[in-house]
Amino acid sequence: MAIILLICPSYLPFVSASSDGISIVSSTISLTDFDKIEQSDYQLEFDIEIIGSPTEPTSYADISFVMETISGTVISSTIENYSVNDSESIPVSHNFSEIPYGYVVILVSMTGDVASSSPTHESSFQRTLQRLNPLDISVGQSDSIIIEGIDSLGQGTGNLSVNDGDYVQLQIPVINDGDFDWSGFITVNLTDSNGFENTTSQLFSVSAMQTSIYFFNSTIMVNEGQISFDIWLNDSGDGDTSDESVNFMFSINPPPLPIISMSLEEVTTEIIAGETMLWNLEVYNSGEVGFDGNISCRFDQFLIANDSLVLDSNTGVNISVTTTARPGQLTCEVLNDRISLSSQPEVNLTLMVESAEFETAGGNVPAKLLGPWHEGDDVRLSILVRNHGSKSGNVKIVCEVAGITYAGDSIQLAVDEAGEIFVDVPMMESGLQMLNWSLQSSDGSIDSGLFGELNISVADRQTVEISISRVSWDEQNGLSFSWGVNLSDGVQRDVRVRLGYIDSLQESYLVDTVMSLNPGLTEGVLEIGFVDAEKVIVRANEDNWVAGFGFTSLSVNTPQERAIYSISFDPQTTPNRPIAGESAKVIVNLENSGMITGAQGNLILTTSSGVLIGERVVNPLGSQTTKIEQFTLLDWPDGDEVSLIATWEVSGQVITADEIFISSVTKTEEESSQLIDFFPAILGGIALAAAIILVVRLINSRQNLDSNDEKKKKSKSIDKTKKALSDVKIQVSCPECSRQLRVPMNYSGSVRCPDCNHNFDVEGEQDEPDEEPETTEEDSIDENVEHDDIQEKEVDDGKTEVACPECSQTLRIPSSYSGSVRCPACKNIFRT
Repeated sequence: MAIILLICPSYLPFVSASSDGISIVSSTISLTDFDKIEQSDYQLEFDIEIIGSPTEPTSYADISFVMETISGTVISSTIENYSVNDSESIPVSHNFSEIPYGYVVILVSMTGDVASSSPTHESSFQRTLQRLNPLDISVGQSDSIIIEGIDSLGQGTGNLSVNDGDYVQLQIPVINDGDFDWSGFITVNLTDSNGFENTTSQLFSVSAMQTSIYFFNSTIMVNEGQISFDIWLNDSGDGDTSDESVNFMFSINPPPLPIISMSLEEVTTEIIAGETMLWNLEVYNSGEVGFDGNISCRFDQFLIANDSLVLDSNTGVNISVTTTARPGQLTCEVLNDRISLSSQPEVNLTLMVESAEFETAGGNVPAKLLGPWHEGDDVRLSILVRNHGSKSGNVKIVCEVAGITYAGDSIQLAVDEAGEIFVDVPMMESGLQMLNWSLQSSDGSIDSGLFGELNISVADRQTVEISISRVSWDEQNGLSFSWGVNLSDGVQRDVRVRLGYIDSLQESYLVDTVMSLNPGLTEGVLEIGFVDAEKVIVRANEDNWVAGFGFTSLSVNTPQERAIYSISFDPQTTPNRPIAGESAKVIVNLENSGMITGAQGNLILTTSSGVLIGERVVNPLGSQTTKIEQFTLLDWPDGDEVSLIATWEVSGQVITADEIFISSVTKTEEESSQLIDFFPAILGGIALAAAIILVVRLINSRQNLDSNDEKKKKSKSIDKTKKALSDVKIQVSCPECSRQLRVPMNYSGSVRCPDCNHNFDVEGEQDEPDEEPETTEEDSIDENVEHDDIQEKEVDDGKTEVACPECSQTLRIPSSYSGSVRCPACKNIFRT
């Protein structure tokens, strides 16, 4: 009680204490010291009663209820009045509301008729009450998170900073401001230029009102630059997520790097323009790590050296550099390896020497020539330059496009002399092309500004298109076709054009020439003539340039319809048997059995000995038509038989027909022939007698073997063939080759054609005899001999036999004839 009085002296009640009066029963007080609650109110309960023997039957007391902070600040205060009768116990209840989080002190005291305190009763009491703070978990902000570099084993690097190539460790504070323990999970997301890592911790616990450190070790190496962290607690349960996550950026320092220093000095003491100049370049590495890269040197922007360079830590090297002496600046630098910012990456030295000096004599930009340009064309850059220096020198123009450098030819200019320099640059792609140009001199200086960029608009490649608009066959002129070569928009181009035909897969060109074509269509007509080609063809190829996509050749099938010509004689003359020296008419039949109209031709009629009888022009024959041409011979040739030849020259062909006509014999010729025939008749009789004797002997030798019936049959057969053959002969046509043969009018039997050796049967005109004469064996034999003579005899009429090369058919033609012959069997035309 003494302690309470010291802490809260203003709240000590004034009581008139005695052993009799109202008192608090200690055992009924519901609040014990340092009780804990979670709610914001508390219901305090206890009992009061009278002890001892008061003089009055009813006692009165005021009870004070006070709640204050641990530091003594009053939070709430209430007084309640109570009256108690003798031997009566009254329960007291008071509700403390809006109790703050943390610790408060509850003070209860009585004034009035109050009894003194005893071990079981009290007149006042105080208790400490704790209202528990709710769960409140948060993660430390970026300024409270420690970031350190570690190695792959998780050991610290000992560096004050995190460098490129290190692993990262985060020390993350997790703060519990509540009066309850917490367990949960922490997620860390790390992102840098090469990737990311996302990790969720195992179950992590933080005690009430405590802060615990969560260690995160990355599994990936970080790279120099900015990296980002995102950290959050997973479902803390305190209902406030605003303090449970944090994200921030962190800079990763570069790794240990080489520290490079360089120096450059002239070695050549006597410097003459155009001659060799030596330089010494010293490179030193004072860094903690080695250098592995390149050393590159340029003189007036032109690369003269680019070599690999390897330097260990704290080592150096001397490099000799050679140039041509001319005014300019030599610059050397290290490349292709990272160096410290404290390095000297470049060194340069300017050379002054008396030499040529070049400037432009016209515009400061090269002229673009040979346009407009298409893909694959050359652009010519041309510029006029003048030497205004003190010595003569060389100069050229250089151009770079798409990483490829092209240099023109150098020209030498004396002092104050001007000249043109140029370079041809191929345009390998279409579209807008950028050309970097500059002037170069091996022994002089170039005025400033004589370099730059040019944009060239390059169109797609020009194309060549081939066309064949018409293919026709004309019996007058033969095969022809219309062709065209179309060059797309652009410039004039040289194109090799070939025109011809294809026969049996062999290409034959009648035209093969290089044409300079302007953009647009170039066309023409090619007359091939009388050639039996399968296709016509056009080929067009670029000459010293490359065209865009397109076909370089085109072929089209030729028309197959042709006029089919044939010629023949009418075997009947007018009169039937002309007399030599008199007039007679001969008819020649012309036919076109093809599907197209034929051509105009020449018809020539000659004798077999080549004597010209007549010649005329024959107009074109329509398809499937025939024509009759009649020739009048005013003076019929001499001879029993007159052989005529008709020749039709048409459509490049020479078609012939021959015919043998029978002439009438004059009286003088008949008498002469009787005398002439007398001697052959005698010789023939002798030969016939010998043959009869031979046959009789053969018959007698077989008489014993032959029966009488066989003799009768033989006799009958001989009787049938015994009839004498007529002197009048008629013409029959061989069914195989149309050869005209002369046989006796009344002959029936087999006949062999002397031209094609084909055997065929003929039927003669038979006369009805009044009586059947007897036929002797001798007559029969004679008749058989005459039969054989008809089959085998070939008239020697001045003709010769030739064989068709296609089907081996044998043809008979005049011995004096030379030209084309059509085979009647296979229609093949060949020359003799």
